[in-house]
Amino acid sequence: MTELISQCGFCCSRCPAYMDNITSRQHQQQVHDVWKMYFNVNIPADEITCSGCHTGNRGDRVLPEKHCPVRTCVTRKMCSNCAHCQQYPCTILECRMQAIEGVIRQFRDRIPDEIYQKFIQPYDARPVLERLRKKW
Repeated sequence: MTELISQCGFCCSRCPAYMDNITSRQHQQQVHDVWKMYFNVNIPADEITCSGCHTGNRGDRVLPEKHCPVRTCVTRKMCSNCAHCQQYPCTILECRMQAIEGVIRQFRDRIPDEIYQKFIQPYDARPVLERLRKKW
């Protein structure tokens, strides 16, 4: 799969909730368990699926976070993602990135590497957005 980046810099192509990456109900349950443990996000396992921010406002779009402030902002500014915004990094994005980075700082040495690579690292947006900005 080619690299697919969300509007906030999450790596959709590596995200365990991205619909092309969901392999089973057991997989959804594992995503639920990890998200609840590390991110304090409690989405029912059977609702964990995402078609990605870039699917537009189609009626069949499925997103775990229905009212994402980053997605709203990027869409309003007509950028493909935050890396292409003149206000990068804004307060909205910085809040999102710091929340993820806080989880990484708090738990990194206690998270098994396989869990980290599969369930945490896809949301570490800052390095992704910085890389995209250098290309921009």
